[in-house]
Amino acid sequence: MSVYIGNLSYTVTSDELTQVFNQYGVVKRVQLPMDRETGQARGFAFVEMETDEQEDKAIEELNEAEWMGRELRASKAKPKEATAPVMASGSRPVKSIDRPVGDRSDRPARNWVDRSNGWSDGGSDGGAFQRR
Repeated sequence: MSVYIGNLSYTVTSDELTQVFNQYGVVKRVQLPMDRETGQARGFAFVEMETDEQEDKAIEELNEAEWMGRELRASKAKPKEATAPVMASGSRPVKSIDRPVGDRSDRPARNWVDRSNGWSDGGSDGGAFQRR
């Protein structure tokens, strides 16, 4: 597992994070996501340490501690949730469903009347529209 560390200064470096976490044990890896447009840190990081005990100690000591003028947030990192791939148009594909698209057999039939123009779905004749 790893430690999520949030509310970091935007000027922090992975070397600075490594130095801080080395006080609590052996740091295996530091991930410091950078903003694509500005090249600055995004204000959070993930630090992987050698043992869970070292991570727990770092979380205990660093959560709500002030560093570089900011109050840090430290916790166990949660696994990344899978997301649907983004299509070229920028939209996401529709999730698959258990029944064929358009199958509304589990829904009651809908009869409606649009009194504004005098047309209705007659309901009894299979849905053909009729003038009232």
